[in-house]
Order: sequence, then structure tokens, then C-alpha cells
Amino acid sequence: MKKLCSYALSLILIFSILPSSLYADHGRKHFSDIPNEHWAKTAIEKLVSKEVINGFPDGTFKPNKKINKAELAKILATALNLEIDENAKSSFIDVADDNWACKYIEASKIYLYDGEIPENTKFNPKEVVYREHIIKALIKASKLDSCNIKNPRLKDFCDKDHISEHSRKSFEIAIDKNIIRGYKIDSKKYLKPKEGVTRAELAKMIINVEDNTEVKIGRKHKKDKKPHVDVDKDNEKHKDNQHNNHNNDNKHNSHNNHNEHDNNAIQEFNFSIDNTSTGLDLTWDKVPSSKDGFEFRFYKVVASLNEPNPVYPTNGYAAYYTDINELNHHISVGDNYTKREKADFKKFEENQKYYIRITAVYADHHYTNSNVIYTTIK
Repeated sequence: MKKLCSYALSLILIFSILPSSLYADHGRKHFSDIPNEHWAKTAIEKLVSKEVINGFPDGTFKPNKKINKAELAKILATALNLEIDENAKSSFIDVADDNWACKYIEASKIYLYDGEIPENTKFNPKEVVYREHIIKALIKASKLDSCNIKNPRLKDFCDKDHISEHSRKSFEIAIDKNIIRGYKIDSKKYLKPKEGVTRAELAKMIINVEDNTEVKIGRKHKKDKKPHVDVDKDNEKHKDNQHNNHNNDNKHNSHNNHNEHDNNAIQEFNFSIDNTSTGLDLTWDKVPSSKDGFEFRFYKVVASLNEPNPVYPTNGYAAYYTDINELNHHISVGDNYTKREKADFKKFEENQKYYIRITAVYADHHYTNSNVIYTTIK
């Protein structure tokens, strides 16, 4: 009996010193603070089963807790199967590279910000996110931002004028697609654009996206999928072989024929550059909206000082475009370049030569590339 008690006590001690994340049932479908009659119970359970959102180690879900920016980034990335780089480098001065949210923030940032992110920008990961920012990011990341609005109903809400101009269309689409329905108070309808969103409310919004559109929610699992870091290593190996076979005479020419990389970065479309008095005007062909069943995500403008065959994500990027119909970019002297491990410069400099190409990025780490052009920026 003493031995049995001693053994039981040992187990208690062992589990008491383990991190809570190791033994907490984050994947549970039932939570102590989500009763059967809770209005968002079904949505929450669906997202938990899809591994999009988790509960807390104490067995609760905390449905009324307001979503902060780091949490939103993770939920967007996992719910919409965004491209997540396990070795992502932070673009923000207040998010360390080893922060748990870094890879999700980097995957989601193009939907959380408009245009390029200036240097020394703070992300404020613990900041509560306004509803209008969440709606805009969700609609954009779901690729619903170009949808036609069949029945505009924004005028029906009393606080419609509180919505920022850049978010109004996203609200119209969200209302039209029944992603949000607003709040009814004393027979009047409100959207509360300048208020935070709870975990339960966001869960319901995301499930409404899946229920009312063709967007599929949740991670895609593949049995033999390699970690993202292996893709970069294989690219480096393949590039080393290609470098050995390169002829110095044609090194500085446009590269129109390439072997296939492990990241599928073969040339499948063309682009050109016009040298102007203000810099470089880039123009490229429109790519198909899907490749082998994977949806288009964005164009990346890739450049390098020394790599004749630069590829994304290995060599970073100068700019990105989520609109498949956006086929132009201008590079000026002084423009910043992203801080990636293999990037060999930080800013475009005058009278410096660069290898430049466009990469089209599709879901689940699929890529196609344009030709490479070696040119000087003036």
C-alpha cells in the first residue's frame, strides 16, 4: 500500500512540474464555460475540431475575451490555410523572431496592413482589434474582397457612419454574405465597428464564411509534407548545381530556361523592366487563378545582388500584391528590401545591378516564376 501511494505521489509531482501546454486538452470540444445553449457553441466546436482555435489549460474557452492582434493573426493563418514559414523573421520591432506568434503574424500581415510596412513599425500584438479591422482582414484573406454585392444593406445600420471609408466595402460584403448580422438594440440595428470582438464572435464569423461561401476553413494535412525549412535547403542544393553549370558569358543575361526547383519555381510567365528617370517600372503577365488545385495568394517581387536565380521565399522580396490583376510595380532608389536570412541587401542603391524576377505564390507552398532580368537602377 505504501509503495502504491508513493508511486501515485510521484506521478502527481511529475505532472505538477510539466508545462501546462503539454497536458492541457487544447483540442477538447467541450468547455466548462460553454453550456449547451450557448449561441456560438456549434461554431466553437467546429473550429476546435478543425484545429483553428483552442481552449485554455483550465478547461475553459473564455468566449467573452476580446481578440488581440497576435491571436487574430494565428486564427487567420490557420483558418484560411495561409502560407506559414516556420523560420519566419519578424518585420516588427516589438515582435521577436522566437515569439510564438511571429510566424502567424508574418503569414497574416498582408491582410492586416495596406501596402508596404515601414521600417521600425510596431505590431502591438496584445492590442485589442476593432471589429472593422477584423472584418476587413477576414474578407481580404478569404479572397472575398472582389465579390459583387447583390443587396447593399449597410444603410440599415444606425452606426454605419462610424465605419472608416476603407472598411465600408468589407462590411457590405460581410453583411451580404451573412458573415455578420449586427446587433439589434431597441428595434435598431448596429455594427459596433469601433469595438473589440470576442473569441465567440470571431468563431461564429469564421464558420459563417465557410457556411455561406465556397471558402474552406481549416488546415490541410498532407502525409509526406516536408517542413518549410527543408524547401529552402533543397533550393540551395539545387542552385549550387545550377551555378556549377552556368557559363560566365551568359551570367548577366535574362534567364529564360531553368530546371524545376523543389518549390516548383520554374518559369511559366514573362515580365519586363523599363528603366526610367525615377527608377525601374516592372510589368508582368497575369497568372492563372489556380495551379494544380491550389489558389493564387500573391505576387512577390524578388531581387538579389549576387544570386542569378533568386527565388521566394529563400531570397526574400521587395513587394507583394494580393490582387491577381495587379501587374505592375515601381522600384526607386532607397526602397527597402525585406530582412530575410538569404537576402543580400537591405535597400536598392543607385547604379547598383540586381537580379530581379516575379514569383507567383499559390496556397500550400506552390510557386511559379517569371524570367530573371539583370539590370541597374538609376
